[in-house]
Amino acid sequence: AQYLHDDCPWCCFIENCIKLPICSCAEVLHDSVYCVNGDYFYDFKLQNGTQYNVTKIQLTSPDAPITFVPQIFPFSSSIPPGGMFPAKTAQILGGAAGMPFTIRIKLFSGNFECCYLELNHTLPSCDTAQSCDNKGTNFWLMFNGNAGTPQTLTLNIVSETNTSGNVIYDGVTYPFVVSPGVASEVMIPASASVHTSDVIDDKGIHVTSQNEVTVYGLNFSMFSTGGYLGLPTEMFGTDYFVLSYKNNIALSGSQFGIVACENNTFLTITPSATTGTRTAGIPYNIILNAGETYELTNYDFNSDLTGTHITASHPIAVFGSAQTAKITNSTDHIVEMLPPTSAYGKHFFTVPLTAMTGDTWRFMGSQNGTTITINPGGSTAMVDAGQFIEIPLPVQSEILSDKPILACQYQIFNPFMMLLPSVNQFLKDYTVFTPGIDFTFIDIVAPDAVVNSLTLDGGTVSFTAIGNGYSGASVSVVPGTHKLTAALPFGCNTYGFSRYSSYGYPGGMSCAVLNNPFSLNLNTFIQGRYNDVTNLMAADTIEVDIRNSIAPYWLVETSRGYLNDSGKCSAKFYNAVDGVDYYVVLKHRNSVETWSKSPGQRFSGGVLNFDFLSSSQSYGNNLGLIDSSPLRYGLFSGDVNQDGVINLTDILWILNDSQNFESGVSDLNGDGVTNLTDLTIAYNNAINFGRMIRP
Repeated sequence: AQYLHDDCPWCCFIENCIKLPICSCAEVLHDSVYCVNGDYFYDFKLQNGTQYNVTKIQLTSPDAPITFVPQIFPFSSSIPPGGMFPAKTAQILGGAAGMPFTIRIKLFSGNFECCYLELNHTLPSCDTAQSCDNKGTNFWLMFNGNAGTPQTLTLNIVSETNTSGNVIYDGVTYPFVVSPGVASEVMIPASASVHTSDVIDDKGIHVTSQNEVTVYGLNFSMFSTGGYLGLPTEMFGTDYFVLSYKNNIALSGSQFGIVACENNTFLTITPSATTGTRTAGIPYNIILNAGETYELTNYDFNSDLTGTHITASHPIAVFGSAQTAKITNSTDHIVEMLPPTSAYGKHFFTVPLTAMTGDTWRFMGSQNGTTITINPGGSTAMVDAGQFIEIPLPVQSEILSDKPILACQYQIFNPFMMLLPSVNQFLKDYTVFTPGIDFTFIDIVAPDAVVNSLTLDGGTVSFTAIGNGYSGASVSVVPGTHKLTAALPFGCNTYGFSRYSSYGYPGGMSCAVLNNPFSLNLNTFIQGRYNDVTNLMAADTIEVDIRNSIAPYWLVETSRGYLNDSGKCSAKFYNAVDGVDYYVVLKHRNSVETWSKSPGQRFSGGVLNFDFLSSSQSYGNNLGLIDSSPLRYGLFSGDVNQDGVINLTDILWILNDSQNFESGVSDLNGDGVTNLTDLTIAYNNAINFGRMIRP
């Protein structure tokens, strides 16, 4: 029976009434599916319809193997008819680029499902890199407060070509001319670093040039010095987390600074520590015009503004700093120009500081539930957005994370902070400036394939292996400009110190490949889901891992892909490197984990094509025959509990589900029903000792 209620049709079956989704449910004001560093996200904003007080929203997909995190968005107070829903964001898990799918947005009043909307989307490609790096022609910079006096503020500008430009501060223009290999030094009035906390001022420094330049800022005082690598406006973003250091002594001054490059830039700042009238965890807003600056400084003992979240309506520059940080015995000014969260990375290699008393590291997350792995040793830690771990790393190390993080090295004696670019931010050449200070070094991380050909000022460099295809070096250099080149991208940082002062900053970094992952193109089938009549399979998602080819076979990265009915899948990786041996590992929710053959497989030009269609392509010949014409092999199905072996436990699981008319992971052939067909597949594999085989 059908009847009308409030102009919306309902269907009733005996005692159950179901509201049909054809009335005015809600209006979609905005919805967008996009990719950030290989992860898919869905943004949406709704206006409520005219019928219901809505207490929660649920996201599902009725036609695709994807899930949303979070899936349910509850509201502290109900959204009345005609009311505006707050904008929401969910991560999309599963699927791969090019896969069409439907998003179903369900609206609830209590536990009653009011109605739903359905929106059609296609997962976009993540190969949308911007071509940019630290070299540019337009910069907005600032200097943060420094406890040392007197201060000498300089911008050191270098270029690979002859060029000229202007530096404008406080209405005064300072022209400069640069020749290749020679730095141009521009002096900035010391007043540029003097700010009143929580007060907007007009102390932005605007640098423009005819051709691309690299800019380094140096705030020098005899007993308190800090420097940073300037980033051009094309590397600015709208979402930042502050990185600083805690206040260990009076007047330490954990702080951050902001420069706007557009008028009417609306900012929301959520401080991580109560600072003056600004309460920890409570957002507040300010508006900046182009060239205006804002600094917030905290002097409370043990307080730290690290983790402060800043969002903006237009791109901005953010600086993390401390007026004078104390990590062990000495104090010094620390500062870095911070990248936005969109420019964080997942794969890092560290080199200990040379001729110094030690260092410590901070690794800060940009997303909740981020796992950080440190090799050698394989120790792991979990952080949420804006949270960090701090750890000493006395040996060269590899850092991996499943979500983008920011990495920073701190010198503990005469402190400085120095950001570490991720592997995906490496460049093939650098022109680096090192200020005139007693001891100066350049640390380099490079792929093993170029360690014998990489040059520093035309000479070779001696490297020590780190592992997983990379080596590190630390080279003593004289103050001035230095040129580094190699055939493959590599990373470099420069730092220096004297008895009382120090500085450190990256030699450069790229944002060009952060969203340009390596592609692993697979061809494989899942035994239970394959139809030997049609020569096709029921499509599904699959997990693909790449692991180091040398024991203990460290996990390098995990990706998820969409395995279509032809057995083809493209998985994306951000930590992979050309010319390095990997094991490819396939994991499916009810199949046996399967490793690729030995020796390891290699990416070339960012691409690896590999198939698991013959048994010899797998480690231990661990694939099952699924078709004789054409001859094909596939992953063994039936490992329902994912313990690496198909046995009685899996058979009983499938049997119980079939008797209780349940499905899910026990549905081996993907027909939506668990029955005798699935039981037979598992039984045959169990009596033939189906199991995982790995090195």
